[in-house]
Amino acid sequence: MSTNHEELARLAKTLHQQMIGEENMSTNHEELAQLTKMLNEQIIDEFRANGGKVGNFPGAKFLLLHTRGARSNQPRTTPLRY
Repeated sequence: MSTNHEELARLAKTLHQQMIGEENMSTNHEELAQLTKMLNEQIIDEFRANGGKVGNFPGAKFLLLHTRGARSNQPRTTPLRY
């Protein structure tokens, strides 16, 4: 997935608006989950492409957490900001 800074910023803004509960947002839980997944995928792609730097979060430190599902044993990668 190619990282587009404008798209990443739009997804982050939409996700933030959902998290703070802005009244004019009509996104349901499935759409919110999809937005989160898309944002995480773009952050992971940018992190890997730029040696650990994510452009829309200047000065922020990220790590990629690699885990496996307890039942499925499927690998998962989650970006964490610290």
